[in-house]
Amino acid sequence: MPRPDPRKDRPARTDRRRRMRALAHKLRPVATVLQIVYYAVRLVHEL
Repeated sequence: MPRPDPRKDRPARTDRRRRMRALAHKLRPVATVLQIVYYAVRLVHEL
């Protein structure tokens, strides 16, 4: 029975981190748009 390669269970951790980073990258424009909308709504309410 071959010993489990320590390199094989390392990609899972880095892959999860990469996926989280990709998700954050996708959500950043959405967050920016939401922020702009929020400020616009506040400005309209102040008028």
